[in-house]
Amino acid sequence: MNKFAVDITAPPPPAPPRELAFPHYDAFVLGNGVQAFVYGNHAFPLVSVTAVIRSGSGCNDGIPGLASMTSEMLPKGTPTRTAEAIAFQMEFAGASIVTGSNWDALTVRCSVLSRELRTAMEVLSDVVCNATFPAPELEILRRQRLAGIMQRNASPGALSMMALARGVFGDHPFGYAQDGVLESVERMSRDDLEEFASRHIAPGNVFLVAGGDVSRSAFQELGEEFFGDWSRESRVSAVPELPLPPESTRVIIAPKQDAVQSAIAVGHRGIARSDPDFLPAMVMNTVLGGYFGSRLNLNLREERGYTYGVNSQFDVRRLPGLFFVGAEVRNEVTRDAVEQILVEMRGMREEPVPGDELEGVKHYLAGMFPLQLETPAQVAASIIHRELYGFDLDYYRNYIKNLFAVSAEDVLQSARRFLHPDRAVIAVSGDADYLQKELASFGTVTVREFNE
Repeated sequence: MNKFAVDITAPPPPAPPRELAFPHYDAFVLGNGVQAFVYGNHAFPLVSVTAVIRSGSGCNDGIPGLASMTSEMLPKGTPTRTAEAIAFQMEFAGASIVTGSNWDALTVRCSVLSRELRTAMEVLSDVVCNATFPAPELEILRRQRLAGIMQRNASPGALSMMALARGVFGDHPFGYAQDGVLESVERMSRDDLEEFASRHIAPGNVFLVAGGDVSRSAFQELGEEFFGDWSRESRVSAVPELPLPPESTRVIIAPKQDAVQSAIAVGHRGIARSDPDFLPAMVMNTVLGGYFGSRLNLNLREERGYTYGVNSQFDVRRLPGLFFVGAEVRNEVTRDAVEQILVEMRGMREEPVPGDELEGVKHYLAGMFPLQLETPAQVAASIIHRELYGFDLDYYRNYIKNLFAVSAEDVLQSARRFLHPDRAVIAVSGDADYLQKELASFGTVTVREFNE
């Protein structure tokens, strides 16, 4: 036998994992209390600067969509600049300005050539500190938002996720889509946006993160120049306490008449980002449905041919968000698809993951981790994530080591703590008449329109 022969039918073993040092960055506080973080990387003459407001859609104060609309309106006018002037000045400097929102934060980010950083910082500070929410611009965005919601409401996948969120969280802010509902967007006023901004966009609730071709001293000087004199007392409203989870399985059907497919979302309350068992939970979820080789995908797609793809996910926030499994399947296999999802969830709780399966997932996650830190903007995003959720640098420094320390028993205990197939909400959008009969064996069935 040739001693150099290689079995080309078997994949090569993964290389040994390598520790990854998180890049060094500087932190300081401006004179008015605004925190700032700078990651200098001078490979390219580009800088990304993000202003982060530590309040998001969890603070919608009874008006679904309020936080995200406030974020979108920030660059639409200040006392000295119209929306057109802001856009023109940024474009002339070769810069862009983008706003965003999630459950825990609003962001305003600009990307610019380093030689034009001063111009970008001037506009960024004006947008963050002095937004006026002009009524004509609000009406334009309102019409766009309403059109987007109507388009969303035509999507079975979106309807099933709305039904799941409402089933798990009820009338809590987490029970609504972040962009709101038709009624809340129609009645949202300029005063509502100003009130949200006055409560949440203040020095004590904002931090700045810069990544790229900039030094600490230069960014600190610009920060003091454009943000240092800003003063406003924050009156932050906390995210309301979460409702108690359901005690038994419930079925919610969001009708989609004459649908030939069913959009399935099975889930319940998940995990808070700061939970000490977060890493074992992420490993557990990856085994279950977090990548192409997951148990759910091998079962529903590869073995049974029910769907093009199925995935599971923890939507992590400061407070526990959703855990969900999502898939779209043919009508006639809806019931069996739901049953197989529950079977796989129960299987995670019943016995440890075999060693080769667990090692494969850990190598997959270890390989994905460095891809999140390839650019200065990605490093800045990781700094934002760390600052928002309060974990220390050891999380990044020791990520690979801690990942490979996760045992099969850790994964089993995580599944028993965070997977609840016997009190999940089963939300399905599709042919309601057909689905009511098919899904009645799982629990109490509610049919509810979500065209809102």
